Amino acid sequence: MSVWKDIGSILPPEATTVVVRRFPSITPVLYGDWNLNEQSIFCGPQDWMLPWYMVTHWRPLSYSQPDWPAPPLPPGKWRDVYWYPPSQGDHCWVRRYEADCAALQGIFDSASHSFAVGNTPLKLPWWAVLCWKPVSAPPVYPT
Repeated sequence: MSVWKDIGSILPPEATTVVVRRFPSITPVLYGDWNLNEQSIFCGPQDWMLPWYMVTHWRPLSYSQPDWPAPPLPPGKWRDVYWYPPSQGDHCWVRRYEADCAALQGIFDSASHSFAVGNTPLKLPWWAVLCWKPVSAPPVYPT
């Protein structure tokens, strides 16, 4: 029997520190505290909010949480937004899904943990991003 529980079937007890898997399934596991009132997991020391509907499975954390953020990766590599967060104002390539979806250019806003998408009013929350990598030069948008 699996130690993983489906969040839509069995909720974690309030304020339990949990390990979660999120959608898309190829993203790394996250750690955080369950909050029923907010219907979310709050991840890491900055309390990045992960809505329950983005969590596929959970289990209680039975060991210490790893350091956050993870050590930097070499330039040009795709990285997880939570484990390797961009800095405020970083220009990034952002992938929402796996390879069948185009990468978008965005600018990271650390206060809201989201990306401003291109020259549109659209915001993309961190939990809706599969991965990101730095843009070598700030994008130029058509006017």
